[in-house]
Amino acid sequence: MALREQGISSIDLLLLKTQVEERGLATPQVSEYLEKISRFRPPQLDQMMSYLELLKDRSSRERLLGLASKIQGYASQKEAAATLSWILQPMLCRNCWKSRSKEFASG
Repeated sequence: MALREQGISSIDLLLLKTQVEERGLATPQVSEYLEKISRFRPPQLDQMMSYLELLKDRSSRERLLGLASKIQGYASQKEAAATLSWILQPMLCRNCWKSRSKEFASG
C-alpha cells in the first residue's frame, strides 16, 4: 500500500525504511541514500519564505517576458500591415482612378 493511500503526508524516515524493507528494496545503495536523507536538516521558515519569493519573482519575470514577446509580435504585425497599406494604398487609388477614367472616357 502506498504511503499516500495511508494518509501520510510527510515522510517519516523509520516508516520509509520499514516500507523499503517490506518490499524487498533494501539494497546497500538504498540504505546509503536513506542515511544521507536522514542527515538533511529541514530549512528554516525564513529560508523557505525567501526561496518562495525568489520562485515567484522568477515566474513573474518569465510571464512578463512572454507577454512582452506576444505584444512585440502583435505590434510588428500591425506595423507591417500599416506599412503595406501605406505602400499599396496609392497603387490601389491609381488603379481605381485609371479604371474610373476609362469608364468616363468610354461613357
